[in-house]
Amino acid sequence: MLLEPGRLLGDRYTIISKIGAGATSIVYKAEDNRLKRFVAIKILKGELSIDKEFVKKFHGEALSVASLSHTNIVGVYDVGNDKELNYIVMEYIKGSTLKDLIGKEAPFTEQRTIDYAIQILTGLKEAHQKNIIHRDIKPQNIMVTEDGILKVTDFGIAKAVNTSTIVLNGDAYGSVHYFSPEQAKGRHSSETSDLYSCGIILFEMITKQLPFESDNHVTIAIKHINDPLPKPSIYNSYISSALEEVIIKATNKSTSMRFESADSMIFALQHAKTNPNTVLQNDDFLSQTILATPDEVNSDNLMTQGLYNESQSLEGNKEVLSTVSKWVAIVSGISVTLVLLAVIVLMFFFFKKPADGVVKSQEVPNLIGKTIEQAGEIAGESLFLVEQVGERETTTAKEGTIIEQMPDSNSTLVPNSTIQVVLAITPEDTSVKVPDVISLDNAKAQTLIEESGLLFTIERETSNYVEIGKVIDQHPKGNTTLNKGDVVELVVSLGAGQKYIIMPNLYGLSINNATSTLASYGLSLGDIDHEYSNTDDVGIVIYQSIPANRNIDPSTKIDISVSLGPEPVSIVDDLEETLEEILQEPEEEFNLDDIEQDIMIAIPKMYNIKLPEQLAEDETKTTVHVLVTFQSDEGERTMFDSVVDKDQFPYAISLTGQGEGTLVVYFDSQAWWKDPFKF
Repeated sequence: MLLEPGRLLGDRYTIISKIGAGATSIVYKAEDNRLKRFVAIKILKGELSIDKEFVKKFHGEALSVASLSHTNIVGVYDVGNDKELNYIVMEYIKGSTLKDLIGKEAPFTEQRTIDYAIQILTGLKEAHQKNIIHRDIKPQNIMVTEDGILKVTDFGIAKAVNTSTIVLNGDAYGSVHYFSPEQAKGRHSSETSDLYSCGIILFEMITKQLPFESDNHVTIAIKHINDPLPKPSIYNSYISSALEEVIIKATNKSTSMRFESADSMIFALQHAKTNPNTVLQNDDFLSQTILATPDEVNSDNLMTQGLYNESQSLEGNKEVLSTVSKWVAIVSGISVTLVLLAVIVLMFFFFKKPADGVVKSQEVPNLIGKTIEQAGEIAGESLFLVEQVGERETTTAKEGTIIEQMPDSNSTLVPNSTIQVVLAITPEDTSVKVPDVISLDNAKAQTLIEESGLLFTIERETSNYVEIGKVIDQHPKGNTTLNKGDVVELVVSLGAGQKYIIMPNLYGLSINNATSTLASYGLSLGDIDHEYSNTDDVGIVIYQSIPANRNIDPSTKIDISVSLGPEPVSIVDDLEETLEEILQEPEEEFNLDDIEQDIMIAIPKMYNIKLPEQLAEDETKTTVHVLVTFQSDEGERTMFDSVVDKDQFPYAISLTGQGEGTLVVYFDSQAWWKDPFKF
């Protein structure tokens, strides 16, 4: 169920708009009315809210993450529930995900890649110190503010299985492109599992590629377990040897061969930033160290001893050399010595170094704001080369000028080194005029807004002056300038208000609680039946004659059914029934397609609209206005909007769409039916 703008949550947070959705939750922008600030509220989806263990984990892990307070971690402010809604209140970030930036701007320069990675690791360091393992580090879970600050989010929040998440058993979950071999095997996750994922993100930032790709997520998991990581330099020849070594070490298959902590990986990245062509020669940072075994050492000693003995044997036979042979050996030795001296002298004159014996480094010039031609001339004065490695949209610099260089002007390089630069390009103009849709039919208004490249939300209000289905108001107003993808909020008329009561949800309540709930809505209890239930406790309501959220007449009595608990079954009958089921049950085959991403296509489907009994008996009306909307995680869409003669009911309509959600059927402005619907 989507929350409408203006909904008050927890008597404190006012919903403004939906800003995202995932497998387990929907995220809204909201205003904290007490502290007068914007927040992001993650609300657990309805189907998961009935799972008590899931909700308990959702709240418990969120509270543990709330203890983290760090610049590079999205803050968690509050955890709570409002009726059937379970939610987490978080810091609101104005920016984009790292995944979006990679898609638009990668491959990044080496300096930008290292700076981003250090920020991620700094946030992880804070979490690891408090024994919190993220287990799902990926660019989608990293926000980048407009000031370039990276913030890690979704710490330890339980994930449900979806098309981008794989679970091999209860302890292995995470996004398959980024998780570690031990997660793929379903084993325990540790700090080094997060560092492995950071290594994959480093690989993607510097190459704009993922190391392992396949149409099958299980295949990708197997590649993480078995296949060697391709060298990043295959995709980006400009990567330094130091950074490549960090990536290779972080993504080692063996946990013991990776970096031991976020601190050690940060240290290695800082070294790579200042010494790009020098790999650390310390056992803590080498990706692999080969140690000779005792047998190999003994073997080497024996070989040396053998050569020595052979030499001694030759000396023992010197006495048999003739005098002529001795003189030949002396002359030959003198000749070889003279040749070696000549070669040394020539090498000295041809390759003589400066007086201090080292090649002097030059200070890197500042190329920011220069064209590529100007930069080439300036760099050439210090015997440097300039190479363009990318371009980025910006409104703060002239097109074709340099906005980023690596290394920066505070560094030094030896002659003939290359300076990598990124050039500015003018952003595409995405501004559009908002169409004026006030007084238009709802469906027509939606079409005009979508044709303009904008999105919309809908709020419905009763009105004694505006015809049902017409737009009462919009925000922002018509002819305002927005960017493509921005949201226009519509207020649509429900017509004049009618006095009906919205049916409350009685499921899961005791008889006493159900009776008092009905009384508070001005309704009364009808007949009570009792039925066996294998899933509900004794005395709990398991059925109500009028579904929740439908409009009903206040005089209607509500019938309910109450659980008697599991039906008693004799052991003999139970065994016979189980055996019969086993014998008749066809053998199932495992199909990898079961875990593949569903292919979503628009499918037409018929739906019969039933006329409410109250309206059917109203002889003063011969027609009714029918409005059918489809509500899903993607928002609300009008599927049918027309006036229908009463004698045409039940009225069949053809709906075309995709996904699953709820069909809401309005009769003369009132929402009567709310039915789950799947295309």
